[in-house]
Amino acid sequence: MGREVMECTKIQAEITLRPFELSDIDDFMDWARNNEVTKYCRWNTYTSKEEAVNFLKEVISLYPWYRAICVDNRSIGSIFVMPDMPYLDRIEGLVFAENKASQRVLEKAGFLREGLLRKYFFVKGKSRDIVVFSIVVSTCPIEMEN
Repeated sequence: MGREVMECTKIQAEITLRPFELSDIDDFMDWARNNEVTKYCRWNTYTSKEEAVNFLKEVISLYPWYRAICVDNRSIGSIFVMPDMPYLDRIEGLVFAENKASQRVLEKAGFLREGLLRKYFFVKGKSRDIVVFSIVVSTCPIEMEN
């Protein structure tokens, strides 16, 4: 399969990466309580809003690289990003090989599939293959708030 070059297209919604806020809890619960979503996360499904608030306060807030993926400032997912890197020219997306939906999201956002890392992560008791995607920031900038 040849490498396809995808042009960065203007998306109508504003996509940003920013630190999580406690006010994100309802949006966080929309996807963090879904077993189909969290089976690809390092953490388990949250069914209690109180447990999720504690997770945001006691875990996520301690790590500046844990960011909310926001569409029009509404949290729809999470990502690990090194926040204070103004020289950053490249962003990578690492996705479980079986997570086809997230792969499609990255491709639609202009990321290119680069390859497969076999048995790269050990998550929830299982070695996982990871598909690597990347985007070069100079050709398709993504806004990241500090």
